[in-house]
Amino acid sequence: MANIWQPIVDNYAKYSMQVAFQPQGDDGAYKLGDLETATMSYDITEIERWSREDAMPFLARTDVTRKGGTLNMTIFSITEFAKALMAMDDPGQYLTQAAVPSVTKIFPAFRRGRIYSTGVKSSSITEFKDTDDEEYILDTDYRFFGDTGDFEWIGPTTTTGGSITVSGSAITATAGRQELGILAGSGQRGRLVMWGTNEIGKPVHVELWSVKLTPTGEINLHGGDDYTSLQVQAKLYGDATKEPRFRYGRMIDLAAA
Repeated sequence: MANIWQPIVDNYAKYSMQVAFQPQGDDGAYKLGDLETATMSYDITEIERWSREDAMPFLARTDVTRKGGTLNMTIFSITEFAKALMAMDDPGQYLTQAAVPSVTKIFPAFRRGRIYSTGVKSSSITEFKDTDDEEYILDTDYRFFGDTGDFEWIGPTTTTGGSITVSGSAITATAGRQELGILAGSGQRGRLVMWGTNEIGKPVHVELWSVKLTPTGEINLHGGDDYTSLQVQAKLYGDATKEPRFRYGRMIDLAAA
């Protein structure tokens, strides 16, 4: 049988977005970059009444009593902001260290294959001697990683230890070495904005006035066959300053290119 009504053939869409997040109190938004997915789901609570005016109860009324929503994203651009989300800390915090002219640390023993810390970052060794005042030899007795001030003992299986003297360069925030506290906060509150970039279907502009970003699922810090990614949930909060129709956000069509 032929179609009775004219088919709809032009209204397909395949959405793609560029997304940014503006933390509360900040003037500008952070771009989230490459997102594998960004999916919205709604949490609708209803009450219902099944009338008993008949032998068989029938549904007579439903009313929505609660509305909410979440946006789940998988982020592949591991920017400074994404790393802050990963740690649940605030972005824009950087490692600092005053210059360390000289510090000596004494170790009672060394065991082959173990890693020890001098406690000084961006460091270099001034002197490293055993208890008999004999100098240990780099890459024969130990390996040193000055960035973190750690060394591995690769010499004899066990020794009586020794003393290591190191100096450390000053590290300022302008060096841009991000420093984050693991589980330091409880998530990021702010505004989430999305700009449509799709060529199939009309692109849209989405504004969510108030969301809370928190990481979800596992965070792969090692291994795997794909790039590192971060799964983030954005819980929607209502904004009482907006009219009820736009309490949670707004979606508008972008003008035709």
